[in-house]
Amino acid sequence: MSSTCKIIAHRAGNSFYEAKKAIKQGADILEADLHMTKDYNLVLNYLPYVENTKGKKLFFSENTIKDFQDIVLLEDMAEYVYKNQKKLLLDIKVGKTFYKNIEQILVNFILTKHYEKLIEIISFDHICIKNILKMSMK
Repeated sequence: MSSTCKIIAHRAGNSFYEAKKAIKQGADILEADLHMTKDYNLVLNYLPYVENTKGKKLFFSENTIKDFQDIVLLEDMAEYVYKNQKKLLLDIKVGKTFYKNIEQILVNFILTKHYEKLIEIISFDHICIKNILKMSMK
């Protein structure tokens, strides 16, 4: 079945459970929220933190990837989306949480993996978008 519009599954790229469900329901694009750990791993999660079993907030920007369990890495979700012939729409979260060099790390990831046609980028931060445009035009 062909559609004149593309269906975007909001937040479906933040978990494999939601991604599978969205693809099964016919989504063309999975949206996910991009964050980065202290050791520069790109991760997908709605909030800039996860809560541990004691209710403490573990912020991605203040912790390394080893501090998190069951967090979705961008690399893993991108591979899954690619295998399912879908697209991934990344919302770069920068607001109150600052991720130094997230734009360059993301652009390097996209170019290294040849995911230029797989990954689309959005952000509320116009400076972030401007930086990505400059970096991707080199």
